[in-house]
Amino acid sequence: MSFINLEEEEEEEEEEEEEEEEEEEEEEEEEEEKEEEEEEEEEEEEEAIDYREGEGGGHANRTQEVKQAFSL
Repeated sequence: MSFINLEEEEEEEEEEEEEEEEEEEEEEEEEEEKEEEEEEEEEEEEEAIDYREGEGGGHANRTQEVKQAFSL
């Protein structure tokens, strides 16, 4: 093997390593985004449950007031 071939091989190996690192970073970013989305969905579900149970104020509490008014 000549010196030029060795240099080319080293360059190719470096490029492959860089590509692998980039792929790993992309995968990590995708995982983080997925986790964030799941957390947001969980929060939204909890807010919806709280709202339905009347803890969120607004419509649920108003409905109770109207029911009480008509039951008088």
